Order: sequence, then C-alpha cells, then structure tokens
Amino acid sequence: MGLSPQLAAILLWLLACTGHYTLGCNDKALKEIIHILNQVTEKGTPCTEMVVPDVLTARKNTTEKELICRASQVLRKFYFPHEVTPCLKNNSGVLKALKRLHRGISNLSPQKSCTGNESTHTTLKDFLESLRRTMQKKYWQCGSSTF
Repeated sequence: MGLSPQLAAILLWLLACTGHYTLGCNDKALKEIIHILNQVTEKGTPCTEMVVPDVLTARKNTTEKELICRASQVLRKFYFPHEVTPCLKNNSGVLKALKRLHRGISNLSPQKSCTGNESTHTTLKDFLESLRRTMQKKYWQCGSSTF
C-alpha cells in the first residue's frame, strides 16, 4: 500500500527543487530588504513621521503574500512625484532607499493587485518597523537564523 521507491524519489526531488521557490525564500533578497529596513528605521532618519496607510495589520485569513503585496503598494507611491513629500524631496537618500525597498519587496511577491484597507493610518516609521519584523520572520522561516 505504500509509495513505490521511484514515486518517493520523484516526490522528494520535486519537494527539494520547488520548496524554496514556492515559499518565496530568497535569502539574498531578504537580507538586502532587511538591511535597507535597518537603515531607514535608524534613530534620526528624516521623514519617518509622515503618515501612510496601515496595511500591515494582519487580519484573519490574510496571507503573507497579501501583506507583502500591500506593503509594495504603499512603497510604490514613492515613485509618483505628486506622492513625494517635500521632506523626501529634500532627503533623496531616504527616497532612494524607499524605492530600493519597493523593488525588493515587489520581487518577493510579484502579485499585480491586492486589497488594502487604507482607512487606518500609521507613521512611516511604524510601517517600516512592522515590515522589518515581517521580513525577519520570513527570513527565519526560510531556514536562516543568523544575521
């Protein structure tokens, strides 16, 4: 009644080959994202008191992919000149970091659209710290625990 050795070998091979990809585990990308988040959440980083939608508050039945997609939507706004605050225009290093962060997050979960509740807001600092915790959790779940 069990699995034939050939079928077991094929299933094991498929699991090994697709495991990291299907989970979205890309250690290098996650390290880069966390590194950027560490930089932009340092004490004294300008422009982090601006208000953004609080899309990372996980609701029941919210998947990790959905949260990452929502975060990407918030960060994408920094590509549009009318969305960029004067503070960010005067601190181009922070703006560049937020754009790099958007590219990294988008590559983790290239979902085209997702729903987000933009009725509640938080500071950019709190949003980025919450995103950092989410990315660190994902990194640890991918099997890497040193940083």
